[in-house]
Amino acid sequence: MSKAEFASLKLRAFIHATESEEKVLKALLSLVPPELRDKVAISRQLVKGHHGNPIVLVQAVLQGGDAEHSIRHMASALAATDKSILKASLPLRYDHRERRMSLRLSKQELYCGKLVLSDAGDVVHVTISFSGRVSRESVRKLLEDVGLI
Repeated sequence: MSKAEFASLKLRAFIHATESEEKVLKALLSLVPPELRDKVAISRQLVKGHHGNPIVLVQAVLQGGDAEHSIRHMASALAATDKSILKASLPLRYDHRERRMSLRLSKQELYCGKLVLSDAGDVVHVTISFSGRVSRESVRKLLEDVGLI
């Protein structure tokens, strides 16, 4: 087993017809430090909802150092209560075989400049991937070191 390192950070959100694309993109990009926002490529994909309604799926992927810088940025804005929740729920959020961790943040709160964990449907999905063959313990240690848990 090797020391855990961040491989990538994937951010994605669904934009419903009733939502402002500009506001959802602002919420999504709030998870990226200001100095990296101009270089983030955002992909868009048109999909259909359960009732045939149009939905735009937006996604951004950051790699390596940019991913780590963004994760540190997120950690600095996350409330202590949410960090405790992440720490307690890490076994449920971290998939050891896929070497990735998932969490969901409220779109509305992000638009207002706050990072708040959410289990509702109106969220920005965050997936953190780790490189190499890493143990659960080394992933936990890395997440503690960057202040996310």
